[in-house]
Amino acid sequence: MKRISYLVLAVLLISSFSVLSAGGSQEDTELVVSYNSPNQWANWGAVLQAFTASTGIQAPSDPKNSGQTLAALEAEKSAPQADTAYLASSSASKRLKGSVRAFSP
Repeated sequence: MKRISYLVLAVLLISSFSVLSAGGSQEDTELVVSYNSPNQWANWGAVLQAFTASTGIQAPSDPKNSGQTLAALEAEKSAPQADTAYLASSSASKRLKGSVRAFSP
């Protein structure tokens, strides 16, 4: 399970970088914001460090829980601040329908 979580976040972070670099300047690509990624939970700390080491892009930890993440994504619908977010429930995904873009490789 830990291996799957690591892989999922790595794919999400790399895809975020691809989206950012496709339409932004170099300054836009130096930071990836990933909501609900506290260092001490689900190996996020190591994953984010590995991503930064591999890409040179800063990916700081974010202490929000799922509820706070959901509220932030809803509040930021017209001006998103996060590049990725970890949500572990299908009900959260349903609530955000139309507010977020699905990952597409």
